[in-house]
Amino acid sequence: MAESPFFIVGSGRSGTTILRLMINMHPRLRVPRESWFLIPLLDRLPLKDPLTEEEKAQAYEMISTHSRWKDWECGDDVLQAAIFSEKVTDLSSLVNEVFRECSGMRGKARWGEKTPKYSYYVTKLHEVFPSAKFIHLYRDARDTCVSMRNGGWCEGDIHRIARQWTGMTRAARLGLALGPERYLEVSYEDLVTEPERNLRLICDFLEEPYEPEMLNFYRTAAKETAPWENSIHVKTRNPVGVANIGGWRKELSPWELWVVESFAGSTMQQLGQPRALHPVTTPLRWGLRFLLDAKLRVMLFWQKVKRRIAVFTDRDKKAN
Repeated sequence: MAESPFFIVGSGRSGTTILRLMINMHPRLRVPRESWFLIPLLDRLPLKDPLTEEEKAQAYEMISTHSRWKDWECGDDVLQAAIFSEKVTDLSSLVNEVFRECSGMRGKARWGEKTPKYSYYVTKLHEVFPSAKFIHLYRDARDTCVSMRNGGWCEGDIHRIARQWTGMTRAARLGLALGPERYLEVSYEDLVTEPERNLRLICDFLEEPYEPEMLNFYRTAAKETAPWENSIHVKTRNPVGVANIGGWRKELSPWELWVVESFAGSTMQQLGQPRALHPVTTPLRWGLRFLLDAKLRVMLFWQKVKRRIAVFTDRDKKAN
């Protein structure tokens, strides 16, 4: 059996939390709550070179002050001891110690990670952990966009949501270059339709024995998610079902469907997701996409202006 870490990647609202809960029922595997703090570590610290004491201190600061650190319910003293352990020499060993000492391993032998944003970091994660495995869980783009819209992602803007799904899915699929021993794609629809078959496939990929208890993930779902996530992941309290498959047919307006398929269509086809609409001619499609992108740029610009005005206004109030 392997001991290397593994990463669950894929767009948010694609079923990655359900897969995480399933895997946590395995006696050897532990996937903690989303960390997010690997992003600053991967962006600011050397990926392969030995870490200096100053860089370890920077790592401690980046993790302990991160907004998601509190979700792990681990003391800062435990984190500090893990980072400054004699076992830590580089970024790989630092992350390994943090996960083993701070993520609630409870005697389990192997850790994994599930933070959707890490889909953009597959290449860097592979560089830090050459033997790591990546499981890309993907879902129908239209159902994913509906779930994200209903959850208030990107302020419910279906254009921004479709762009985000496309970018994150394409980034995760860079893992294809790692080969079948390091990268596995599983669809959400397959996972919930035939959970045992697909969990066996995932366990084989991870070189772990299949455990039937993985199907009972819903029994411990409440304590495995952070309190603030309870309303987001309420459906994980029940066994898997197929009720959420194809809901986009009732949820998306014709315009929203066109927007999603216009931006995500080529990636959908690569994943075997057939379009519902016939693609419009290329000049018209690119023209409409240009207008939507221009609208997005203007909106983001004004949001930035408003934030700066708010900062200056706040300074004036404090000065007076």
